[in-house]
Amino acid sequence: MEINHNQKEKGEILEKIEINDNITYYKIKNNEDGKIYYNKKIKLKDESKEELEKIENEVKNLSTINSEYVINYVKCFVKNNNFNLVMEYCEDINLRQLINKYKNEKEFIKQKNVYYLIKYICLGIKAIHDKRIIHGNITPENIYITKDKKIKIGNFNIFKQLNNYNDYLESNNINYNNYIAPEIIKEESITNKVDIWSLGCIIYELCSLELCFYSENIVCLNNKIINEKHPKINMKIYESEIQNIIDSCLNKEPKERPTIDQIYEIISKYCENKKNKKCEESEIKITLEISKEDLNNEIYFLDNSDYDDENGIRHFHNSLKELEETKVDLYINNKKYKYKKSNIFQEVKEYEIIIKFNYYLKDCSNMFYNCKNIKKIDLSKFKTKNVINMNNMFYNCTNLFDINISKLDTENVISMKNMFYNCMNLTNIDLHSFDTKNVVNMSGMFQGCEKLEKLNITNFNTHNVVDMSNLFRGCNNLIEIDLSSFNSTKGKNMSGMFYMCSNLIKLDLSNFDMKNAENMDEMFCYCDKLTNLILSSFLTINLKSMEKMFYNCTNLINLDLSNFNTENVENMSKLFYGCINIQHINISNFDMNKVNNSFQMFYNCNNLKTIKINKNNIILEKELKEAKINPEIITNL
Repeated sequence: MEINHNQKEKGEILEKIEINDNITYYKIKNNEDGKIYYNKKIKLKDESKEELEKIENEVKNLSTINSEYVINYVKCFVKNNNFNLVMEYCEDINLRQLINKYKNEKEFIKQKNVYYLIKYICLGIKAIHDKRIIHGNITPENIYITKDKKIKIGNFNIFKQLNNYNDYLESNNINYNNYIAPEIIKEESITNKVDIWSLGCIIYELCSLELCFYSENIVCLNNKIINEKHPKINMKIYESEIQNIIDSCLNKEPKERPTIDQIYEIISKYCENKKNKKCEESEIKITLEISKEDLNNEIYFLDNSDYDDENGIRHFHNSLKELEETKVDLYINNKKYKYKKSNIFQEVKEYEIIIKFNYYLKDCSNMFYNCKNIKKIDLSKFKTKNVINMNNMFYNCTNLFDINISKLDTENVISMKNMFYNCMNLTNIDLHSFDTKNVVNMSGMFQGCEKLEKLNITNFNTHNVVDMSNLFRGCNNLIEIDLSSFNSTKGKNMSGMFYMCSNLIKLDLSNFDMKNAENMDEMFCYCDKLTNLILSSFLTINLKSMEKMFYNCTNLINLDLSNFNTENVENMSKLFYGCINIQHINISNFDMNKVNNSFQMFYNCNNLKTIKINKNNIILEKELKEAKINPEIITNL
């Protein structure tokens, strides 16, 4: 390939894009072969013959790359003091446009599509590196997605000898500096590992939709690239294999980065395993009762969405969008139907619904949200080993009285918030198979299960649970709960935990560690059959609020809170309100210096005989006086 100063352009100009005074792009139809090409024309300034020859040699090398994943370079020539580069043209979008599309729609790229993109970007880089060529300019702007969904890499870093190079970069809107490797900044020797670094930045961006390294200040940006650790992707959305690839690509030491062959081998093996992996059949069986009021109305199940109670807004997960007809079969009374999120039924009767899956869900939150028609659910064949979220899973299934979750796999579940909320007709839940070692949130898990007669949760591992608020709230048919295996070390929110457990006659919390607890509001509120509470293990150094903690515990007689540390408590309003039978209270260790609300603390404690308090605790004496009770006050000396 030679630079011919007199070469004529043999083609018809279809489109001209003038970027600035120095750079113009042309879309050209070749009169000889009828094909369409792209011509980049850059005005020359003071380039020497040697500089132009360097570019010519680079273009000559690039033209030897014969790959469907790389833009084909045809020729270069100088005409009228303009440098022209002719290359393959394809109607496409670049990766930057794809990323921006997902970002604008506030939606992450599906994991399988991320793997697809990585695989074919690797094929393009592999074709380049096989020719011992360094691309040097791998950015999302330079990776194209054709109409037939092929990946093509273009815009090699070949114009760096030109005086218009900065204009060229700006014309392509290339965030070049965000993808350069540390060794480029430090002006060290360059190898093809700079392309591996850029690939790592791009993979991170595909998963996060954000730049891996960013600063508006170039000095700060360079410092981040050289010295700071790269951020991590969301492991709740993507698998660890992707993060491992990013970590290896973004090693600050070039020699420690993998080759493109090694990355491609990992990706292709994984994609092949995914392709050949046949999902074990999984199904849900539901008995649905339709009343007259329900006829011609949509009945929802498998909602699989986020629900914002405060604003009444429903946000759909990616997992819902994966409920494609090809992956889910629906049977109603043994007749097969197309799967839909909602179905309209025409008769008043019971229906048996079977939903069969040939893939694994990752999120079961809100799956049966507000499904008041459901009477029975059988999940004995439902595969949940990849599920991380079971929030609101059976929320407000008020007519549900029979549930089979005896084989539910919960090993990876992080949150069970409101899982059985208001399942008011359930009398028993078999939880023996539940593995809760990773669960962080159990807030409201059994709230409103007012007919639960027994609940065996002795197998629960709660060492990671932070929120236990309202856990058993409204379980007013439970007589006893065995919490001997509960680990409450990380628990911060215990508010309303046993609220209105009005038939609870025995509660042993002697193993509870409350050193991290911050909120105990209404914790035992309306537990009006409890006669005794041993809370000697409650070392409450972080406690901030105790409002209504023992509100209307009408059968409590003695309460020893002498081990309580209340130096950070601000609210004790109605703490013992309505404890009409309480006779002895020991709060001799109470520090009330930060308490700003002690309203009606002892209201209606008319049978209180003795109370142990700190010496000169004026607030307590004032509250006793306002409650119009006169127990014997025993002070600590």
